Amino acid sequence: MSGDGGNARTDHSMRPDIHGEDGEAAGFAAVRAQFHRLAELDADARSVALSALETQDNALAESVRELFARFDARDLDAPRGPAPLSQIGPFRVLRQLGRGGMGEVFEGERNDGAFEQQVALKLIRADYAGLGLDERFRRERQILARLQHPHIARLIDGGVTLAGQAWLAMEYVDGVDLAAWVAAARPSLRRRISLFISICEAVAFAHRALIVHRDLKPANILVAADDTPKLLDFGIAKLIDDEADSQTRTALPALTLRYAAPEQVLGDRTTTATDVYALGVLLFELIAAASPYALAQHGDVPWSEAIVRGQVRPLTAALDATSGLTAVEQRQAARELGRVIERAMALSPSDRYSGAAALADDLRDWLDARPLRSGVGTLRERVRVQLYRYRWPLLSSAAVMLALLVGGVIALQQTLRARDEAAIAEANMQGMLDVLGELEVIDYTEPDPPLSKALTAAGERLQREFADRPDYLWRALGAIGRTLHNRHRPDLAAPLLVATEAALARDPHATPRQRFDFAVMRYSAAVPESATEIDRQAKVIAGFAVHAEPDNVLSELATTAYGLSLYGKSEAALALVRVGDVLTPAQLAAATQSTRDDYFVRRGDIEWRAGEHAAAARAFARVDVQNQATAPVHAVQALRMRAELALRTRQFAVALPAIEQARARAAGAELYPGDRERLALTEANVRLGLGETDAAQALVKSVLDVVRAQAGARHVRADLRSALWLQARLLAPSGDCEAARSTLAEAEALMTGPTVGMPVVRDEAASARAAVAAACD
Repeated sequence: MSGDGGNARTDHSMRPDIHGEDGEAAGFAAVRAQFHRLAELDADARSVALSALETQDNALAESVRELFARFDARDLDAPRGPAPLSQIGPFRVLRQLGRGGMGEVFEGERNDGAFEQQVALKLIRADYAGLGLDERFRRERQILARLQHPHIARLIDGGVTLAGQAWLAMEYVDGVDLAAWVAAARPSLRRRISLFISICEAVAFAHRALIVHRDLKPANILVAADDTPKLLDFGIAKLIDDEADSQTRTALPALTLRYAAPEQVLGDRTTTATDVYALGVLLFELIAAASPYALAQHGDVPWSEAIVRGQVRPLTAALDATSGLTAVEQRQAARELGRVIERAMALSPSDRYSGAAALADDLRDWLDARPLRSGVGTLRERVRVQLYRYRWPLLSSAAVMLALLVGGVIALQQTLRARDEAAIAEANMQGMLDVLGELEVIDYTEPDPPLSKALTAAGERLQREFADRPDYLWRALGAIGRTLHNRHRPDLAAPLLVATEAALARDPHATPRQRFDFAVMRYSAAVPESATEIDRQAKVIAGFAVHAEPDNVLSELATTAYGLSLYGKSEAALALVRVGDVLTPAQLAAATQSTRDDYFVRRGDIEWRAGEHAAAARAFARVDVQNQATAPVHAVQALRMRAELALRTRQFAVALPAIEQARARAAGAELYPGDRERLALTEANVRLGLGETDAAQALVKSVLDVVRAQAGARHVRADLRSALWLQARLLAPSGDCEAARSTLAEAEALMTGPTVGMPVVRDEAASARAAVAAACD
């Protein structure tokens, strides 16, 4: 617990979450008011009053009856005055740390002379005496006495004050609750998972002591400065070996509904699987900083309905920049931890992890890059983890693995004939596909005819031997076709890609994402030339896109189309990137902020390069650069391009603020190579337009110094060409025509490559030539 009462979570079970959510608090207030009114009556009068209340509000009357059935009538005689808060047992009260709906928490210190000790003192508020809470305190004390664990706040003492208020003395924890820790520390994904494993260990320890917590939530977990978590509040915990129905019936009113398991909401028996479900919800929120129940969080449906119906969004749909994770961590979490959460939050308790310890085991495996021992995830994912773990030995022996691939196909044919070894055959096939997947990303700079022939021969053999296995065939042929295409052998790749498409069409189990990914890959591998063929293939891709995951669709469209644009395939790039228009607003909203921003930035860039400036402006406007959730790299690119578009119509009053805002977002941020130089060139153009030639010249010189030192980088040719054209425009009006012509000639020498025919490149060249001609001819 923190010494600062403003962010300390010290009440350990006394917060006013009687029903868990604000919407139900009013119901409790009504029950409490009726209870206090009827408690003043004798038994006969109370019975008559309850009957009258039943005719007005049956549910309210039933709740009041249950409350009277649980309270001890002797508590009505307990003292009602305020407790003497200067001393509680052997502890001197220092200050109040928190006050909830039914209790209070104070910081205290032992003053009986035995030894020094700092504690958190919990006690029932005097005005809640007589509501059966004394029994709950006694039960919590018994439970905590059984729990001695480094990640569970331990019980120190307990008793009853002179005013009749039950109290507990707990270990004082100097820290903040779990949600506040994430918001303040913005820890990495690995740091979050490491801390969560400690929480699972504490819950598993409680389960081994035959105790189910039943109210796991961020407010009941404090995190100290050294990332040590402490589990609190066993006020509604249940002993596993205690089958008393009353415990099941009375647990729901005290738990926090947002983290409740379906069986708790329905009033069914709670088990250790109940805590596993809550841990799944906590893990989701720890990673995404958002609830898995999106509809309930936005108020569209009640929490209880969302929980019982399992209206849970996938982790990938909740991840964005607000999670505090990097883009790489978001992709990693969505790909590798989403299935762990799905299992922990399974609707049926029997489908969940067997316990908190099993969940912790899977998370340890994830930290160590091992396949999850529970078997969560597909076979392909587990093989990929193994390949990643041993990636260096595999890469060092890539030639050996490739040789084994051809022999492995023959061995696979024989293996598939043996029914008892079918599972092994599938594992071998998936392993070989991943080997090909590793090879396809290697940048081969020299042709290798023997390797290409070996791959082609493997593809032909696969078609002969596995004609009746389209599920295996299209994966293998697609991998070989992509590899040949990446090795600049489209002539050999094309027949295999055609065969892949035919096999994929025959596989009834192929997913929409697989069909979409292959259609995009085929489009980029054999780029259509005619407008008719471009339109036809774009429509095919769009038909698959509407059924695939929005994040994957936008990412693949943006990346592939941008690559085509850089190779001068403007028409094909435009048609492909605009396939994104088939996604509905709801599908777009389901994609992460980072993916959406990247898509619209790349789309606008493609349209700008093609000379479609109005369309480009609309795309860049879709990037919310004011939103801090927008990554700096996307904000800088969008703002710079807004300035470029404004320059075309000489709107300097629009361009300058955009540039200044882009510079502010770029300060200290991680950008893509060349982004800072392009930003400086755009600002130089703006300064030149405003007549600030000295500032423009300084900016151009700084860019030339950088790009000349990076002559080997891919992006440098275009950046150097743009800087030289701008320098020529600056030199000519100053009368230095010899230097202007020399600079222009150097830029003209760089007019090679597939992008020189783009409208934006032609416009830059024409502007520089015209400026030199006007001043020097």
